[in-house]
Amino acid sequence: MTQGYGSQGQGYGSQGQEPAPQGQAPQGQWVPQGQAPQGQWAQPGQAPQGQWAPVTRSPQEKVAAYAKWILILTIAVVAVRALVDIIGFSTGFAAGAIGASSGDSDAALVTAGIGGILALLALAVNGILSIALLVLAIMTIVQGTGRGRTGAIVIVAALLLGVVASWILRIITQVIVANAGYDAYTAVAIISAVLEALRWLVICGALLAGAIMIRRWVAQRA
Repeated sequence: MTQGYGSQGQGYGSQGQEPAPQGQAPQGQWVPQGQAPQGQWAQPGQAPQGQWAPVTRSPQEKVAAYAKWILILTIAVVAVRALVDIIGFSTGFAAGAIGASSGDSDAALVTAGIGGILALLALAVNGILSIALLVLAIMTIVQGTGRGRTGAIVIVAALLLGVVASWILRIITQVIVANAGYDAYTAVAIISAVLEALRWLVICGALLAGAIMIRRWVAQRA
């Protein structure tokens, strides 16, 4: 009854098992220790060897990274804006002194022109930094909670209201000068400069307060 099959089931594997197809391990065969089968996970929750598992960060970790840059950008915005005011004041004083001492209006105009160019460059840098700070603050509002979100809202409000208040002051100054004449220009300019300084002090205080609130919120949850 065994004719055609060979001795002890010849044509099958040892002990009567069918040989596995070429290129595949027999059922029940163990994979060498430390290696995972191709196309399968080594352990639940672990990626196969040789592949990078995706790295995800929680919203709190993202806000912690934002908080660092928000504080840096806030300090930079305040410093650059202060530099703009220093350049404007120094240039105006130098141009006036040159014109009064030497009577050379051309030299005074050149000095004023150089100061104006430097002030415009500083304002451009300040604008770029302010936009970056605004973007990070908005991202913090979306992903933060509690005092962290409140601090970001304070920063956004301070940046937007600061721009609006600056334009309002300029419009008011131009209207007053146009109606009162240039005889009142000096007085109006002094008042405008004082109001501008007060405006910027308030904006700087709000920016720093918002950045510190975010940092403290992150530190409490670290």
